[in-house]
Amino acid sequence: NVKAVLVNCCSPSAALAALRTLDRCAAPGKSSVSADSGSSSNASGCRLASLDAYACSIANHRCLGVRMGAYANGFKVTTSEWMSGRTGVVVGNAALVQRQNREEDYDSDGLIRKEAYARHVREWLSSVPSASIVGGCCGISAGHIAQLAHDLAHRVAKAAES
Repeated sequence: NVKAVLVNCCSPSAALAALRTLDRCAAPGKSSVSADSGSSSNASGCRLASLDAYACSIANHRCLGVRMGAYANGFKVTTSEWMSGRTGVVVGNAALVQRQNREEDYDSDGLIRKEAYARHVREWLSSVPSASIVGGCCGISAGHIAQLAHDLAHRVAKAAES
């Protein structure tokens, strides 16, 4: 019994893209996603040609009340680049990630600043209503999580006032 589907070990912008893709794949309460034909549509007409059977099954689980969320890395470069120590060659998805980075979001060590990570998480939550679990992966510290907790508590209090 799947309880949650989480996107992890990627940049904050990649986490947002993945959450949006999962959110579009199957509307709540409608479970018509299929990977059998290789190219199918869900109830809202979303084309699923690029999703494999596993991704389609994740989308179907959402219809059954499975929660979604993300916990991203805090590196300015891709995880592969950070682990290898090679940051000079940027191709493919790595180039996309670097184009989406804002220089001021990262400290001199190439780690995302607490406020910037919290801003990304707020974007996940506001852009993808079904996202309800957030956290951090490599490069995200206890300080980042404390900032998230503070921001989310403030957000809940503000919502309660209105």
